[in-house]
Amino acid sequence: AEGTAFSDALASAINKVDGLSKDVGNKVEAMAAGEPVALHDIMMSMGKSEVAFNLMLEVRNKLVEAWERLSRSVV
Repeated sequence: AEGTAFSDALASAINKVDGLSKDVGNKVEAMAAGEPVALHDIMMSMGKSEVAFNLMLEVRNKLVEAWERLSRSVV
């Protein structure tokens, strides 16, 4: 159950980051198409997306580092 909970949490976090990225893309496309989109909304969405992506990247780095430590300690 714990492994499933972790994988579900990880998948949920990845989906949220993906959703933020798609939201930015949709807003930029809407602006390019001439729809009324406030520039500050796009900039705020870009900031949220960047922060979320960087956090996900750091979590990935820590997981890889932990896996490498475990691999070295087993051998």
